[in-house]
Amino acid sequence: MRKPDYPNAPWGPLQQDPESGRVVHSRFAEQLFIPGSVAKLFGTSGAWGTLGGDHRFRTPVYAVGERRGSTLDGDLGVRQ
Repeated sequence: MRKPDYPNAPWGPLQQDPESGRVVHSRFAEQLFIPGSVAKLFGTSGAWGTLGGDHRFRTPVYAVGERRGSTLDGDLGVRQ
């Protein structure tokens, strides 16, 4: 957000707890923003309307290699 590439870009991040919906962090929450790409709204709203706001995608991640405690000496694989 503070990169020289974006000197005049307004940012309004909002972070919520997925379980409770409680706002964990927000910045400029009272400010209205114009999205960077209006096209994103169509895809997002279509998915939201079809799947619902509570839908969650699950992505299985597989560890291939030797684990020592929380350290993996190997690779992570993602299956779609």
